[in-house]
Amino acid sequence: MANPGRLPQTTFSAARWRLLAAAFVLGYAAALTAARWATGNPWLRWGPWATVAIWAISLTLFRKAARQTAPQAPEGLIALAYGLAGWGALTIWALSPFFGLRQTLWLLLDTAAATLLLRVAHHWTTPPRAWVERALAGGLLLLFLTVPWGTTPLGYGPRLWLGCCGLFFQPSEIYKLLLIIALGIWAEHPTPRHLWIAAGSTALAIAVLGWQHDFGTAGFLLYLFVTLSYAISGNPRPLLATLVLLPASAYLGYRWVPIVRLRAEAWLAPWQAQHTHGYQIIQGLLALHRGGLWGTGLQTPVLTPLAHSDFIFTAIGQIWGWLATMSIIGLMALLTHSAFRIAQRLTGFHRAVALGIGLYYGGQSLLILGGNLRWLPLTGVALPFLAYGGSALLSNLLGLALLLHLAQQAASAPRPPAPHLQRAAQRLETALWLGFALSAVATTYWTFIWRPPIP
Repeated sequence: MANPGRLPQTTFSAARWRLLAAAFVLGYAAALTAARWATGNPWLRWGPWATVAIWAISLTLFRKAARQTAPQAPEGLIALAYGLAGWGALTIWALSPFFGLRQTLWLLLDTAAATLLLRVAHHWTTPPRAWVERALAGGLLLLFLTVPWGTTPLGYGPRLWLGCCGLFFQPSEIYKLLLIIALGIWAEHPTPRHLWIAAGSTALAIAVLGWQHDFGTAGFLLYLFVTLSYAISGNPRPLLATLVLLPASAYLGYRWVPIVRLRAEAWLAPWQAQHTHGYQIIQGLLALHRGGLWGTGLQTPVLTPLAHSDFIFTAIGQIWGWLATMSIIGLMALLTHSAFRIAQRLTGFHRAVALGIGLYYGGQSLLILGGNLRWLPLTGVALPFLAYGGSALLSNLLGLALLLHLAQQAASAPRPPAPHLQRAAQRLETALWLGFALSAVATTYWTFIWRPPIP
């Protein structure tokens, strides 16, 4: 007899999710190997299968830890996240074997960290407030260290990483989760002190990121703080004030910050700057259009620069076609919905963290999808689980570990929140679903309806 407290599986049973993820990753590796066979390099022939082996080991280790520490959590979440991670690693392999190898190693290391968090979280319900405050201060310190000692793996652009000996770490990725946990402490202990700690650290982080011209991450931190605060308190005034002030801030940035002006011009009129700052956006749209329904295959050169990171969505669209891009949008929406669904059965700290992870996955997905599909200005955030980046993947998998721990709490002792807080969360989820629907419409338009202008 099934456990009445167990959370229902999302859409598919866990067994079907695992089978689907494994079949897709194995099929992708086989196709990638066939595409690389003609190169004559044995490493390029067998490298994708090494990625599959490491992916399978990572999935097995994480799933074993989840079964031991969160047996009532929906296993479909694990297969969903690792299916996307495997898809991303093999796509990066197709685009660049060098980055594919690095992403594969990061997958193993990040899985080890997420497994450790899952086992540690099993022993507490709410982390000590002092520990959270120290972790938040530590994350903020790492952000500040990128100002004098920051570097960049590309050798140009904002110096947002701390690195040595070929390894790089981006502190802003982990800070997102620390902010969610700090706001969770405020939800559990609603005192002005905890709110001011979260608000003050967020303001300082935004100031550092703005100084470094990482406006995409700065804007995302503001979004995360405002929306999660609204979901915790049910008070819409800060959210509405932010929506009112946002156009004015964008206008001032356009007038006084050159990089903001270039991004805005590339968004509004990319064809007028097709050989400079509009080039990447145009190539991404051309890649989607060229992919059509079924894609051009793995042996066709991908049109978009930096396709393994900022534009992995359009690269997948060119390689695998419209069906693949729509699948990505649907899977990201399902991942977001799963977090909100878990939050519906929780209160206080646990509810806030589950909602924060849902807002994190959904908001970051829409931010980069909007930039790729030209319904938002382009930012440099990573598409969760898919895009290249060890720090981003670490944050994604740590969020998954927290979500599974919270799902266990929801299944063992469900405590629905107050109705007005449920309505606030439902409004936020509806807004995210509208964003995913807009992404689906935009993908269809650029793929089938749009006709590229003849130069």
